[in-house]
Amino acid sequence: MYVPKHFAVTDPEELRAFISANRFALLISDDDGTPFATHLPFLIDQDEHGDLRLSGHVARANPHANLLQNGGEHLVIIWGPHAYISPSWYQATPNVPTWNYATVHIYGEIQVVETPELIEILQATVITEESVIENKEPWQMDSLSADYIEKMARAIVGFRLKPTRIQGKWKMSQNRSVEDAKGAAEHLSAEQHPDQIETARIMQNLLDKRTK
Repeated sequence: MYVPKHFAVTDPEELRAFISANRFALLISDDDGTPFATHLPFLIDQDEHGDLRLSGHVARANPHANLLQNGGEHLVIIWGPHAYISPSWYQATPNVPTWNYATVHIYGEIQVVETPELIEILQATVITEESVIENKEPWQMDSLSADYIEKMARAIVGFRLKPTRIQGKWKMSQNRSVEDAKGAAEHLSAEQHPDQIETARIMQNLLDKRTK
């Protein structure tokens, strides 16, 4: 990923927080020279050494299941809020439109896991996702019979990804003047779409850092 210096995010805690908050991502693997992609929810946790780890599963019928056995790096693309930026929001002229966004690219090695570790990943994923929805009585995998869980587990392939490198990019008008970035953030914050509002929030946080 092309990451100009002023857009780069390298703080480990900031990256970890972003990854944890955006758990639905795109897994890309090499299929004999051709990229193959699958959209997946990921479990974000840490290994026994406290290092970041991503876990997930794909359908056994998905060709990606076989690609997980390949060596080398696999790529996970995580995207956050994004929004169109109108040049009419800048003070400086002339200008052209652009798009602001936040994303993280995670390159890593993959290890396929078997039962019971696969079941542990599924259990942890359910607990994580049920905890963030408005549900007075969270659904639990324990409500299913062991036979049913085993049957469903045979239809999927679980894996863990150990990051080898992480790239963070917040393209949020840091290359613009404070006045231009502020004008864009103020206009976005007045819009209705959640992505526009969240993009404006990130832009404002970055502006606050610049003007301290």
